[in-house]
Amino acid sequence: MRQLISILVILASSTCFGQDDQIDTSDYKFLRFRIKTQTALIQSDPKNTTAYMARAYLKQQMHDFSGAIQDWTSVIELEPTDYMAIVSRAVNKFYNSDFDGAIEDCNKTIAMNPGFRDAYFDRAKAKSEKGDYLEAIKDYQKSIELIPNDIEAYYGIAQSYNELRNYEQSLKAFEKVISMDTMNADIYEKCLLGKGYAKNELEDYRGAIPEFEHVLRLNPTNEKAYNNIGSSYYGLKNYKEALKYMNRALELNPQYAKAYNKRGDTKIALKDYAAGIDDITKSISLDPTDPTAYFRRGQGKVALEDYLGAIEDLTKAIEIYPEFYDAVYQRAMAYESIKNFEKAGIDYKRAEKIKYK
Repeated sequence: MRQLISILVILASSTCFGQDDQIDTSDYKFLRFRIKTQTALIQSDPKNTTAYMARAYLKQQMHDFSGAIQDWTSVIELEPTDYMAIVSRAVNKFYNSDFDGAIEDCNKTIAMNPGFRDAYFDRAKAKSEKGDYLEAIKDYQKSIELIPNDIEAYYGIAQSYNELRNYEQSLKAFEKVISMDTMNADIYEKCLLGKGYAKNELEDYRGAIPEFEHVLRLNPTNEKAYNNIGSSYYGLKNYKEALKYMNRALELNPQYAKAYNKRGDTKIALKDYAAGIDDITKSISLDPTDPTAYFRRGQGKVALEDYLGAIEDLTKAIEIYPEFYDAVYQRAMAYESIKNFEKAGIDYKRAEKIKYK
């Protein structure tokens, strides 16, 4: 599940929910009752911004983000300079997967109050969801300028470097977060996972394993740590040991697409092609957007000399990620195997362009 943007319940003192008003989000019946109460207040006074704010927050608690956006819009129409309302609407747009809209509202908030840290942080989160990690880093850095010990922003920078595949920088950034605070158990655990992942990508497999083992000492049911240890052993070509950890990850989470994907790849490495293809097919059913799954299934089909099936999977991988060098090169070889030398030549040239881009 995507990491949630900070929830900004930033109402004026007369409208803010106090500690005693914290709501059990599972109690939807009570939430609906409170919404009806605020609706009645709005009907009696259509300019009651306090009631719109309260109802927006209640709708957010019920995950009715579209409804919350409408109420925050009503507040903004009545109070156009209320930047708190604008950034609250941004939060709900983020939850509603309207990342462009969230960024637009954060921009408006920053224009009104350039020193408001949360607007930069929330804009960074929205930019990350759009894959604009370099711009996200700039916003996280601005957040840190405003709050120097902003551990969440430092963590966001580390994650962004991982997404950019700048693993040397991400390792430094994760170390920075850990040096700041080991009391935040959630962030500490994520940093250890991030460090291990970066080390795996840098082919420091033996260095990665202790990071994941540390996670398991903190949280013995962390399926990601098990799967990533499996990936480390895969990198060390110890495929049977890798399978043990991937199996454990799937025991903990039978819906873990990446574990099926990597276990399938491991089985293919052990030349158990049919079982490997089955695992990767399961992965695709859970997450049809991962290009590596189609690529790996394509490799399994090549091994079984199902070149047409392989070409279909490799083409899908390339559609999702057009710069996927290995998929383009593998498809060229598959075309060559069925003597379609024209298409093979086109793909070899395309692969070369990607390689030297």
